[in-house]
Amino acid sequence: MSWFRKFIKGGLIALPSYVAFTDIFYAVRTVDGQSMQPTLNPDGNNTDFVLLDRWAAATHKFERGEIVSLM
Repeated sequence: MSWFRKFIKGGLIALPSYVAFTDIFYAVRTVDGQSMQPTLNPDGNNTDFVLLDRWAAATHKFERGEIVSLM
């Protein structure tokens, strides 16, 4: 039973850290379907992964051609 307690204890430490990291700094999301074609998922048959940089968005000056995600 000791491995189970270690597993639960590790999850209780790792899960809040992961949630805080993805809410504040970076998150990986998928893009599928036709909504972002032809920039992402050009042929419509596969799924693209994107890294969302949430930290820089607060101070970044957006320029034409950049992709912005509202969550």
